[in-house]
Amino acid sequence: MTAASLDGLAPTGLATEGPRPYHRPNDSALPVAPSSSRAAWHDDGQPPLNVCTYRRIVKLATPDVYCDVFDRLERDEVRYAVVSGVAVVLHGHARPIADLDIVIDPAPEQASRALRALSHSGFVPSIPLPLSMLSVLRMFGPDRREVDVFPRYHIPFGDLWDASVRVRVGDSVARVVSLAHLLHAKRVHGRPHDLLDIAALLALSADGGSERHESAPGAA
Repeated sequence: MTAASLDGLAPTGLATEGPRPYHRPNDSALPVAPSSSRAAWHDDGQPPLNVCTYRRIVKLATPDVYCDVFDRLERDEVRYAVVSGVAVVLHGHARPIADLDIVIDPAPEQASRALRALSHSGFVPSIPLPLSMLSVLRMFGPDRREVDVFPRYHIPFGDLWDASVRVRVGDSVARVVSLAHLLHAKRVHGRPHDLLDIAALLALSADGGSERHESAPGAA
């Protein structure tokens, strides 16, 4: 699959209506995130370091360290979608990540629900300003973890939500942006690591490694 064909990729088989309550899957139907035990590669293609050493150097996180956050967001029926590095990993490209980025429904009630859920998970805002005044709010929690909350994004939240997919992360489930939206966001940013992510995701998609997320059971 080429970059041009993915630009026009439209999700299929997904519902477009309203909030969708989370139902914990009781089988292995959802795709599984790459194992956190896999070695972390440098973005410049250098050989992998020992994972424990890499964590000390760049505070390497893997999606499974945010399982308690995913559980809380799902339990509280927060309308959110994972973007950026964690989304890249959950779409199949294993590489280092430093934090968790989520886009939330900007509606006041939903925004408040998201902040309460993160607060209950031990995260505190970096600045005492309301979300309505911010484009992103950095929140810091236990074990030096960071969650960046985006009440605004260059893709409308309704579109992100309708096309989002659910991916199993350990014993948890995370709601993740579609591959098409992830590639679009990466192209908009256009930083060196974004270009590397695009190349890796397109290669996976060409091999059929990422397309499985686009029709994940229970995404609707």
